[in-house]
Amino acid sequence: MKWMSFLAAPAILLTALVYGAGEDLARTAVNQAFARQKALPGYVEHQFGRLPIEPRAAEVGEHATARSAEQDDAEPVIEMGPEQEIATIEHSGNRERHVLANGRGEIVRGDGRMAYKFTVPAQVTARLSAVTTESTDELAEEAQTTLKAIKALSATLARGASIDVVGAAMAALDEVAQLLSHARSTADLIKARAMLQSLSGTWQCKPDPSPQYPSKLLSVEPLEDRSIVRVRAHVYAAVWGFDSTQGGYQLQGRVWIGVSDGMPLRSQLSFPGGSSLRSEYEYPAVAPDISLPQCATPRS
Repeated sequence: MKWMSFLAAPAILLTALVYGAGEDLARTAVNQAFARQKALPGYVEHQFGRLPIEPRAAEVGEHATARSAEQDDAEPVIEMGPEQEIATIEHSGNRERHVLANGRGEIVRGDGRMAYKFTVPAQVTARLSAVTTESTDELAEEAQTTLKAIKALSATLARGASIDVVGAAMAALDEVAQLLSHARSTADLIKARAMLQSLSGTWQCKPDPSPQYPSKLLSVEPLEDRSIVRVRAHVYAAVWGFDSTQGGYQLQGRVWIGVSDGMPLRSQLSFPGGSSLRSEYEYPAVAPDISLPQCATPRS
């Protein structure tokens, strides 16, 4: 049996070398494809995922008066809708424009600066404006209705961009949410409405040392070629490593690269819990025109 072991060892070594060489070639192909993409004057990225369903007033109001004091501070349950385009990202040189959640949020990055704004749904501030009662039950109903809508808006913004981009916006929304959670009078609701109105639709600016969370391609495995809308593509399974302020983490995904031009056509990342983010890439003949907006209140 020794001679069989002697012959098997080189075979195993040869297989490992061939597999390693194949992975190196696949890694090079993926890295070169995205480097080629970054070198373009501009391109557009369409991101697809699931957005929170914005609650209707009746859905919360039916249960608000029946909620006990112990349940008042409970986290509102956010239901997710079907897959749809959650963000459109235009790239032009070193500038980016992110349009999130059907226009609810917008971010412009470039030249070391980031500007962002978000739009609070009009029905949210309208309901707060209409409150004139001092009834504890009705105040609780309005506060909980608005609170759930704000939580849904925060979740929506978070689905469309990394937390470093919309962190300041979400912090501002959280301040309003905290006020609503402990609202005891119409004065509290009026104050919350004024805070929302001052935040909504206003450009805010802050320094942007992008990229904050660099990624590294850890491993790549070639899969069977596929077609995307009649365009033949090489498909790769990949693992990316990310560094953040909370430490490193890894995400698995796939990449589709055009056979004819070597450009990325699609990528997909899988997240813990079963959710995923799919990106489709578009290459227009003319690069997007992206200008940096003027901010009324610079933020440090």
